[in-house]
Amino acid sequence: FDFSQKRFEITRGKSWVHRDDVGRGRDVDDGRFGSSHPLALKPVPSVLFDLDGTIIDSSPGILRCVSAALGDFGYPVPSHSEIGQFVGPPLGTSLATWGVREGDLHKVVAAYRTYYESEGLWDYSLYDGIKNVIEELADAGWRIGIATLKPERARGWTSL
Repeated sequence: FDFSQKRFEITRGKSWVHRDDVGRGRDVDDGRFGSSHPLALKPVPSVLFDLDGTIIDSSPGILRCVSAALGDFGYPVPSHSEIGQFVGPPLGTSLATWGVREGDLHKVVAAYRTYYESEGLWDYSLYDGIKNVIEELADAGWRIGIATLKPERARGWTSL
């Protein structure tokens, strides 16, 4: 699939479920049944998406919170063209590269997390076309999973 200047390739993975359990989330493959048995296993096409950077663009919230945390401790705030280096690598690594002193590193990270938990977490947008891709996969019978390290309270917050 190609959308929003990003290219995604989906490899057909399979997970095995009892025919009666399709859509109920019970994965079983104990090999007790032959292929013609009513409880035999059948393949279910599956795809696992990473939430950040694949489904949503969370960089606006990340970047705003990095800027606020750096400013709180008197560090220069990166320009729009410089701040992209903070998306992807571990925050502590990016902050150290930016010049945050070792003694301030934990304080700046804590300030970032406070900002991010209260406001940055909700500052995101869906990538163009991703909702249609997910709907098309679901309509075609694919099992869809989303992986994220976002906190539990953030589940179900996208418009998907």
